[in-house]
Amino acid sequence: MCCRVPCLCRHPMVSLQSSGVFLTQLNQNRASNLHHRTRGIFDTKEYYDHVFEQLGAGEILEWYKSDWTNIAPAIDSHLHSALRNVSVRRVLDLGCGTSRLAAQIAVSFAGVRLIVGTDVSPLAIEAQKAAYHVLDAHKLHPGSPRLRYVVADVTKSLPFRTSSFPVIIEKAFIDALCSTSRGTAKVDPMLSEVSRLLLPGGVFVSISQSAECRSSLLTKRIPETKLALLEKVFIPDRNLCCYVMQRCVP
Repeated sequence: MCCRVPCLCRHPMVSLQSSGVFLTQLNQNRASNLHHRTRGIFDTKEYYDHVFEQLGAGEILEWYKSDWTNIAPAIDSHLHSALRNVSVRRVLDLGCGTSRLAAQIAVSFAGVRLIVGTDVSPLAIEAQKAAYHVLDAHKLHPGSPRLRYVVADVTKSLPFRTSSFPVIIEKAFIDALCSTSRGTAKVDPMLSEVSRLLLPGGVFVSISQSAECRSSLLTKRIPETKLALLEKVFIPDRNLCCYVMQRCVP
């Protein structure tokens, strides 16, 4: 299957301006060189370990050069709806890499207790934990949620209890898996794990820049995953599509 995949030369570093913490932008030429040195298969841990190993202190990669400020208008209402009237107010970010998405959600959503980012690369998680200490020192706002980062592979299993999260989000992770047929085969077990972790009525948001529609891939196993497509929202200026899915209520 051919699709657009995260490309370092197209998606340089960003800064987390909302928290007052500056994160270094990656020079465009250096990003291009890094991409060529690490060109490989986008569904492997080794590729991302190599990529993240090249980053300097304080540098991050924000896939598709799009963070929460770009994505929020398309999905904010769905997240608020899923987090309303539930006692378990947690958000899970799958394949977080070094993205500031989880940290930005922490700034934006009052009342969320815990935001968890997972990634298969230990180097990405180390970078996130280091950045979190800086963010924590700035005291984002009173009662801000706890950020936790965990090395784990969602295509196998995650170390969380069933129905632990009302909101799960991923950006570019499924696109990366779909860069190979081997990776595409991992999407089904990933969706099964997403379904297990979601509260009934909870939402899963998949953010894609693929030229191919992901609807059939995400919904082909609805009887097993119990994930139904609520809405498909386009963000034209970012060439993104947000697939908002809901865990069916028994």
